[in-house]
Amino acid sequence: MQLNFEQIKKLLPQRYPYLMVDKVLELEPGKTIVAVKNVTGNEAYFSGHFPEIAIMPGTAIIEAMVYIFRPFGTLRRYLSLRLDTALGHCFG
Repeated sequence: MQLNFEQIKKLLPQRYPYLMVDKVLELEPGKTIVAVKNVTGNEAYFSGHFPEIAIMPGTAIIEAMVYIFRPFGTLRRYLSLRLDTALGHCFG
């Protein structure tokens, strides 16, 4: 299963600049998820976090992982029920 940005916004309460997931490329409930956060050199944290060597702060990376974990990575049974219900409401 894949999710685009508009579908993700229906599942997560965060918005820019705190919505740190742009798309889900692969989702197998209870097993795996592959997601993308597009990052550019213009991100605010790059100006102060090692500006000579622009790297995304570890806390931002962990935060992005938590955002994806929250709706998709919980226990398998709970996830299956919740995701089916959420997707049914959002896209049904």
